[in-house]
Amino acid sequence: MNTKKLYGKLNKRTEFYAAQVRKIYNEKISEIIALCDGIEVSDDTPFKFADYEDIAPEVQKTLRNMYSQLYQSVRGNVTKEWNYSNVANDKLVQGIFGKKSIEDNHFAKYFQRNKEAMNSFFARKEDGLDLSQRVWKFVGEAKEELELALDLGLGEGLSADALSRVVRNYLHDTDKLFRRVRNKHGDLVLSKAAKAYHPGRGVYRSSYKNAQRLTRTETNMAYRTADITRWQQMDFIIGYEVKLSNNHPEYDICDELAGKYKKDFVFKGWHPNCRCYIVPILCTEDELEQLTEMILRGEESSFVPADIVEDVPEGFNEWIVSHTEQIEKAKINNTLPYFIKDNYKNGDISKGFAWAENDKNISGLQNFNKLLSKHEIDVDKFTNMQSFTNELWRESSNNVYNDKEFTLSNAVPKNKVQFEQAAKLSDKKILQELLDDALYGDDNSWMFLNDDILEELQKVATQKRFLSSNDAKFVFGLDKEALENAIKGDTAIFSGSRYIGTNYSTISRQAIKNGVISGDNGAICAVNIPKGSRYLQTMDGEEQLAMLLPNSRFKVVSTETKTIIQGGKSTKVLQYNMELVDDGSEYVKGLTTVKAEVKANIAAYNQAVKVANNVLKVADEWDGVYGVDMDKLAALVKTGGAKEIKAEATALAKSVSKAKQQAINLYKEQPIEWGLTKEFGADTAKAFLENWHKHVDKAAYMSDSEFLEKVIKKELYYAKLNPTKYPTTPKFIYYFEKLEVQYETKLVKTQLLDEVQHSFNYAQKTKSAKVKSMVAELQDMFAGTTNADTLKIKIDALNKEVARLEKEKAKLAAKNGKLIQENAFETTAYTKARKDAAMWAKTAEEADEKLRDKCGELWRTATQAERDAAYYYTSGSSYVNEPLRGLTYYGSKGRNSGVDITNLTNLIDKSTYNFDMWLQRGEGVNGFSGKFGVDLRGLTEKEAQSLVGKIGEEKAFMSCGDAKGKGFTGDIIYNIYCPKGTKGLYCEPFSAFGHGNGHSWDGLAKQSSVGYEAEVLLQRSTKFKITKIEQKGGRWYVDMDVVGQL
Repeated sequence: MNTKKLYGKLNKRTEFYAAQVRKIYNEKISEIIALCDGIEVSDDTPFKFADYEDIAPEVQKTLRNMYSQLYQSVRGNVTKEWNYSNVANDKLVQGIFGKKSIEDNHFAKYFQRNKEAMNSFFARKEDGLDLSQRVWKFVGEAKEELELALDLGLGEGLSADALSRVVRNYLHDTDKLFRRVRNKHGDLVLSKAAKAYHPGRGVYRSSYKNAQRLTRTETNMAYRTADITRWQQMDFIIGYEVKLSNNHPEYDICDELAGKYKKDFVFKGWHPNCRCYIVPILCTEDELEQLTEMILRGEESSFVPADIVEDVPEGFNEWIVSHTEQIEKAKINNTLPYFIKDNYKNGDISKGFAWAENDKNISGLQNFNKLLSKHEIDVDKFTNMQSFTNELWRESSNNVYNDKEFTLSNAVPKNKVQFEQAAKLSDKKILQELLDDALYGDDNSWMFLNDDILEELQKVATQKRFLSSNDAKFVFGLDKEALENAIKGDTAIFSGSRYIGTNYSTISRQAIKNGVISGDNGAICAVNIPKGSRYLQTMDGEEQLAMLLPNSRFKVVSTETKTIIQGGKSTKVLQYNMELVDDGSEYVKGLTTVKAEVKANIAAYNQAVKVANNVLKVADEWDGVYGVDMDKLAALVKTGGAKEIKAEATALAKSVSKAKQQAINLYKEQPIEWGLTKEFGADTAKAFLENWHKHVDKAAYMSDSEFLEKVIKKELYYAKLNPTKYPTTPKFIYYFEKLEVQYETKLVKTQLLDEVQHSFNYAQKTKSAKVKSMVAELQDMFAGTTNADTLKIKIDALNKEVARLEKEKAKLAAKNGKLIQENAFETTAYTKARKDAAMWAKTAEEADEKLRDKCGELWRTATQAERDAAYYYTSGSSYVNEPLRGLTYYGSKGRNSGVDITNLTNLIDKSTYNFDMWLQRGEGVNGFSGKFGVDLRGLTEKEAQSLVGKIGEEKAFMSCGDAKGKGFTGDIIYNIYCPKGTKGLYCEPFSAFGHGNGHSWDGLAKQSSVGYEAEVLLQRSTKFKITKIEQKGGRWYVDMDVVGQL
């Protein structure tokens, strides 16, 4: 370590810092001079900025800015020099113990940054002024000098540029300000400003020179102080030597005081701008080797090198004796040099060196720190060594002893740990569980903290009184288990609020007595808590205790082994030296947030339940209608959390709203109980519907044309004769007029649909994109309001294209010797044995066992569009089936029938079973006529039996029951034999009218009962062959086989 070279660099940096001060000074002075351009001054009074209101505020602002820049420059440069010293000393340690020693915890004590000492350097006062105040004093001097200079310059009536040059010249050579000038009579007199100016004694007349001297002095002293502070912590340095610099032309105090000094001697320079440098004196090479081995074994506390410098040079003592009178005068004038103030007690040379009393048994932070630096501590000797005096402890603002607002904190537990449960909320898993429980309505925060605990902790974390105004040191003992739980690497976190003490003797005595520390068990922790930290002070009997906030975090700076002597017995004790890096206040503030979040979650749960109950109340009217299912929300209100309840309540509300809209739309097209009740009341609605059904049910045994003429038009005629006969008569007329249009259109479109049905069927098998597009267009036109002439043109075009493609396909088949067949089942499918063995379920539950698995498999792999088409078909099939039968659908246009037809067709195409089965369906005679083209009404027995063997086709999808007695009822009951491979979709699990989960079914969930319909939906365009027909009790019973499908 070449300290001479290092101090040479320090001197160069110091001159650079002084130049920075000059630059700041010149810039701000120039700004102020510019503000004064054109001002007229009085010949009678000295110039003062305060006398000129136009510029005074701006001048003051510039001076404050000048102060800020100067202060930041000096403070920043002092910090730089402190760090430069630390870097140099790091290299010194690394040069002795190796480059990697800085990473080795064994050597951590030699790499301390001494931030506390640096803060003390900044906080010290000169003539009662700290660094900030001294800089401001120089700024005030600069203002006075500037007023003097401007008084002279402005009085000469100079231009702005000339004034700036003259004033700066005056300020850089202040003697010119105080020379005499001639008055208007030619007599030599002192300038009026000079007469009014009285500079202080013992200072430069130039403020900028004073500021430059300050920055040189402060930065030099900072570097030297940092050096000595580090060296005092290095037991391999036995002293240091003060040497003369090369830039020392004349004999002075520096020559007389050069020499070797004890490490405790504080050297900051012999005089202002002193360029002497100091060199550490190391122990011998053999001693360094011995020390290295002891450090690695953890025994460095017993290292004592030989030849330690124990005093100051004789020349220093001689100088003190010969200058005693001057020193006494300097003390009276408060101008003592630093080496006197820093090294003698209270700056009094008669009381001896301050560092000669390291072993005083007096409380206070300075003595406490000295005690902690000892490797061997006799606790019987240092019984009063605590970091706070009793007076300072009592007067501290954060002392709450006997304060009734802090009854919990004052109740010190035996284990010296409080509020451990509150600390557990730092565990993210525990915290999340607490918040999640609240979303289910459970407030479990009482398990971790109650309002009383939170109130006390919040006061410590937020009130100004608990913000410490000074650095502090505390000690406490930890057993082995507590150490392992708290310390991970170089970080220590203490859960709960730990009570820590100030009396080293008391703490170590108790720890040894209680077995907390002994041998390799446990440790003493010495912690530094910096100014501005938050903690609470109390008492436990006579013992001073500070209570930390939960989850306070410390950095482990170093570890060392101490020898504790008690009653003449020595005990080796491990000591952790730590520094507080997080006082836990932010964590405690966060507890308020946690409490608020729990409260908010509880409120959210209660609100969700309240809203859900309101939704359930509204939904009750619609439950089971149009897909509304309130069971899931009802269950969640009992067992669910706020989020699930809210989501399901929102979904159910939307479902109810949608159902209501569907009902409104449907009511516009046909009479329904809900709408009629809303409009006319329940009794009137019931009477209206009975009358309505009395008329429209006649359509079941009439042809469409007959129903149109004999019912619709007839009833309309009589109703319109007296349209106000009943309150509901206008509504009756409204619906029958819609029915009239529907049947008139139906008759036309039925005829047209027959003409194009073959082409529609062909489109399901062909790959022709053109045909598919033409069919899709026509289906939309059939579903819409397109007139018959336009439909006819489109139908002719489609039939022509299909005929062309079929002709080409037939030619190709003939050429290849193949026969084209319709989709049909094998001939053995219709034997008596097969039919007798086919599934013919007696109950819907029996059928469900056979059909459900296939349905679930298909549902899980179906697209969302296919699921939607199947579900909405079960809630109302007219919008799909009527267009397929060539009718115009006049109901709600909530869904696209063409799209749903395609998706439902695709889904059913994938639904076949590998066994034969019987299904059942009931319908009116018109339904039979639509399939087979025969009206059963009035047929003789012979004519009816002639229908056996007849093949018919259901152009739409066909809903059937899966067991005897299921399916729709009517004038005709079909018993339908479905050979293995028949395309049919089991609908019960997802049906809107089933007892399953409806649209939300996951394809797996079972159900405890089966709905009335127990529906199996056969593919559209299914062909049937009549095998048996008979009439009993006015009802027809028809057995028929499925013989072909799309």
